[in-house]
Amino acid sequence: QVIRIAEIDGQPLLERKSPLGLLPLTPLMKHPEEVSKAEWLDRCTQTVLEIPLESEEKKRDYIACFCILSNLVYEMDLVQKLMKEVQTMIDFENIPLIKMYTEKARLEEREKALEELREAEAKAYTDALIRVIDREFGKRGVEELEPRIHAIKDGQTLASLISSALSLPSVEEFKRILEQNGLGKN
Repeated sequence: QVIRIAEIDGQPLLERKSPLGLLPLTPLMKHPEEVSKAEWLDRCTQTVLEIPLESEEKKRDYIACFCILSNLVYEMDLVQKLMKEVQTMIDFENIPLIKMYTEKARLEEREKALEELREAEAKAYTDALIRVIDREFGKRGVEELEPRIHAIKDGQTLASLISSALSLPSVEEFKRILEQNGLGKN
């Protein structure tokens, strides 16, 4: 059976202040027609803040759940503004669930940034190696080697090949170095 929270009348829950487990859902529920959405959120906020819980930590977690659920329907700025008005500050970053997702997002961003950095490094080395090959071995060297050079994605390998290209006497010697490094033939 599907329960459509938006179709449940939230006013009786606010009046009874129970069941406690459903009160954080009241902003998602149907509000009286004569009450605006902002006023409804304010009423829900006031009710949730009045609920006595056995510890301050449980109270913070309860309010944080209310804020997170409210954000499904209301802008987080409005929810936070209401919390500030009643001097209830929630450190969202220290809520375990949010902390887990925040850390995961930071790790993913860091990995993405490192990958982009590796790609940029490889492109810079590729461009430099092609310029060195052009200078050392001429256009023929570039035409013969460019597809193979573009296939190399490791910055350290490309840096090493730049050194080799600068010290080798011919394009044939450079090709031999490529083959010795497992970078195959054209």
